[in-house]
This record gives sequence, C-alpha cells and structure tokens, in this order.
Amino acid sequence: MPAINGRIWDKNMLHNRSWHSPDFYVPKTMTKAYRIEGVKADGTVVTLCEESNNYQRLNKVAVEGAYQKVRLVPTETWGNEKAHIFAFDVR
Repeated sequence: MPAINGRIWDKNMLHNRSWHSPDFYVPKTMTKAYRIEGVKADGTVVTLCEESNNYQRLNKVAVEGAYQKVRLVPTETWGNEKAHIFAFDVR
C-alpha cells in the first residue's frame, strides 16, 4: 500500500458498502425465468424464446417470422411473489 506522510493510504476508504453486504445480488422482484410466445395468423402459439436463469436487466432476442401477437410470460422471480416488468418492446 502507498504511504503518504508516514500514514498508510487505503484506496478503498471511501467505498460506500456495508461490511456484510454481498458482493453481487439480483433484486428479488426481477424476472428469473420467462418465455416469449408468438401467435401466428392461424392462431398457433409458438415459443420463441425460453430463459430459466435470467439475471440481466436488458435482454434482446432476435426473432424470425411474422406473428400477429407476441407476449412475454414471466414464470419465476428471484424471490418476490410478483414479477415487475418495466418495459417489453417488440420491433
């Protein structure tokens, strides 16, 4: 560690974190598992994507084909009873 005027200077002194805080955690309200379904013109429902261990806040999924409807179905969170979805965009 570098010494300044005979004192030890700790670079992490200004780190605002509790001693017992985990290094990494996922919010309990975030969706852990979900699937994206597409509904074709004839009413057929197709699973376009399925995720079982999501920890990212932003997910982008490339989908090929034409669908009348696209829906997001959250199936599990990281601990909360309800999933909180802030946005779901289809382009």
